[in-house]
Amino acid sequence: MQNPNEKSMQNSDVPNPIQQNFDKNSNTVLNRENTTSENLDAALDKVRVELINKKKNILIEKIKKTVIEQVYYSEEQIKTNFSDYLSEKLGYHYTYMANLFAKVHGCSIQSFIIATKIERVKELLIYEGLTLTEISYKLHYSSLAHLSNQFKKITGLSPSQYLASISKSEFIKTHKLPESLPASQPTTLQDNPVLFNLGNLNGHSGNDAVYQQR
Repeated sequence: MQNPNEKSMQNSDVPNPIQQNFDKNSNTVLNRENTTSENLDAALDKVRVELINKKKNILIEKIKKTVIEQVYYSEEQIKTNFSDYLSEKLGYHYTYMANLFAKVHGCSIQSFIIATKIERVKELLIYEGLTLTEISYKLHYSSLAHLSNQFKKITGLSPSQYLASISKSEFIKTHKLPESLPASQPTTLQDNPVLFNLGNLNGHSGNDAVYQQR
């Protein structure tokens, strides 16, 4: 006669369809939970990156806006270095802003300032008919020679040569105003637009510094 214990052990070795189905369903649920968790983490990471990039884009536009406002609309000369002025006004370390700007635009903030000033010089020459001496004073150049040298580096022509080479109507057709504010022309980190022909004045490109706010 077969031992009842042996019979019980034999029965325990026989696969239980109900248990198998339960285990299968449990594994399916766990796999779904893992997949859902991974998808959620990936989605959150994407949102974080988008928020960081958006914040960086806004900062870049603020840098450009500050430069344009200072060159076009401010009559007062800044009493300190522009890097300190920009850092104080926007609340970020200048090194971080400079690296970020160079990464997106392919030129330094200083190059953008120079190019913006030269565009303003062109306008004052053509539209308002100011003399170079008047423009030099208005835009706070240290000297007339400084203005002339900077103008030639950017355009390849001296101010007088440039003035003789273009009419007012031609200037109106070809002239590009500085980039506008974020609401109308946002910058994206995927693009690398350069507004002006910067000649040999392109600045450092540098690696993006650690995101830091003052």
